[in-house]
Amino acid sequence: MSTFSLFQWLDHTPLGEALRSNRVLFPLVSSIHLLGLALLVGTILVVDLGLVGAGMRRQPISRVAGQLEPLTWTGLAVMLITGPMLLTGEAIKMYCNWAFWIKLVFVALAIAFYFTVHRKATSAGSSITPARAKSVGIVSLTLWICAGLAAKSINAFTP
Repeated sequence: MSTFSLFQWLDHTPLGEALRSNRVLFPLVSSIHLLGLALLVGTILVVDLGLVGAGMRRQPISRVAGQLEPLTWTGLAVMLITGPMLLTGEAIKMYCNWAFWIKLVFVALAIAFYFTVHRKATSAGSSITPARAKSVGIVSLTLWICAGLAAKSINAFTP
């Protein structure tokens, strides 16, 4: 099955049809998606700012990251559920939109970075140097900002 065939199939699923035909459903799912985004990126932002030395100086960053991790996981779960749901409502449109694909790449990179380098740098007992911590925070922030900019560009470049 080609990627385009998959997107055609997604576009014609009952959920895709419902999201396009119901005036309330798409905005509702989109709102839940944005709440998940706020949890995911908001908690990572707090930790990243701590890594670059711009906040949370009274507590070890590992403690802050550990306390926020359940919220980060919740945000990620909400995003991973609602994102594909929203895609079914606009699958063909998104397939033809280069900004959508760039957003997916940056989101995948940001999530991969979070689960590898970022989590290791913020784990309890990490012996990361301040310069390396700052680098991790800057890379993480950059990936999430690029994902956000690409997401904002989707509507501007929808054919």
